[in-house]
Amino acid sequence: MTAEVRAVARNPLIRRLKALSLDPADFVVFGSGPLLAYGIRRKIRDLDVVARGAAWARAVESGTPARGAITGDPCVQFWNGRIQFFRSWLTPHWDVDRLIDEAAVVDGVRFAAPAEVLAYNVCWHAPRTWPISTRWRAEHHVSE
Repeated sequence: MTAEVRAVARNPLIRRLKALSLDPADFVVFGSGPLLAYGIRRKIRDLDVVARGAAWARAVESGTPARGAITGDPCVQFWNGRIQFFRSWLTPHWDVDRLIDEAAVVDGVRFAAPAEVLAYNVCWHAPRTWPISTRWRAEHHVSE
């Protein structure tokens, strides 16, 4: 088991997400979650989950309705807002089906592909402190 898989398996947010027993083929972790899965971060404060189909329906049934902080779009929260489910991701640029279908699976959970994480990082967090190294780009075959 790699260090990244161990970090994912031990993370309390990931364990709570898995405890919801959603079909992993119907959701993907985005935001800072993939940085944990790809070994860039050791800890994360929250999970942003993009869901479709049965996973979205189940989240709506059992979670707390809320609004996304960036877009104001409807979302569903769990664990005092530390896990949030969305039907879309920020802009129409991100196709939900493609995000889910092309995601990397780590410990049974889908995480947004490295290229998508880089695009999100550049678009939304460039002024902040989420540097993605040249080595990481090369390892994951992501161009600038």
